[in-house]
This record gives sequence, C-alpha cells and structure tokens, in this order.
Amino acid sequence: MDEKRRKVAELQSLQDELRQQIKRLDEKVVAEKKSAAEHPTEGGLSFANFAKVARERRENLVNSIAQMEQVILMAREELAEAFRELKKYETVQSNRERRDREEANRREQAVLDEIGLNMHRTRKASKLG
Repeated sequence: MDEKRRKVAELQSLQDELRQQIKRLDEKVVAEKKSAAEHPTEGGLSFANFAKVARERRENLVNSIAQMEQVILMAREELAEAFRELKKYETVQSNRERRDREEANRREQAVLDEIGLNMHRTRKASKLG
C-alpha cells in the first residue's frame, strides 16, 4: 500500500511540475512580448515565431496535465482498492482473534468449573465420611 501511495504522490508531483512549466512559459511569453514591444523592428518577427511555438508547447503541457489527471485517478482507485482489501483482511483477522479469545475463555471456564465441581464433591464426601 505504501508503494501505491508513493506512486500517487510521484504522479501528483509530476503534474505539479507540468503546471510550473506552464507558469514559467506564460511568464516567458509576457517577457518576450514586452521585449518585442520595446524593440519592434528587431523582435516583431521573432516574437511571432516564439509565440507560435510557445502556444503549441502550452497546449502540449495542458494535454499532458489532462492525461496525468486520468493516470492519477486510476492510481488513486488502485490505492483505494488496496485499502479496502487491507481493511477486509484486518476485519477477518480481528474476528479470528476474537473467536480464538472467546474459545480460550470457554476452555478456561470449563477447567475452572471442573475444579470447582471436584472441590465441591471432595467436601461433600469428607462431610459424609
């Protein structure tokens, strides 16, 4: 189960990294746009090409995040299933231990009852004899 938790955490970390890449890309686009506006003759054409590539990169990152979300959902379901199986096992084990304790208590009580009966018989016999 720990392995499944680690897998979910790793996937979420990867998804967070993709989001950070989008954020950095957006910041770079803003900076490049500002630079192109300050130097229109030098940066005009290069910004258009940069913006096109950046837009495609951003779309790819957004698609990757969406795909990662599906993978994370599946990993979470696997984790939930593992948790349910563990709980099922723990319940069965707990019930088994409870039954074992009850059986041990019944045996002990039977032994104590037998001892009490023998003591009663011995006293009764000594009073008669």
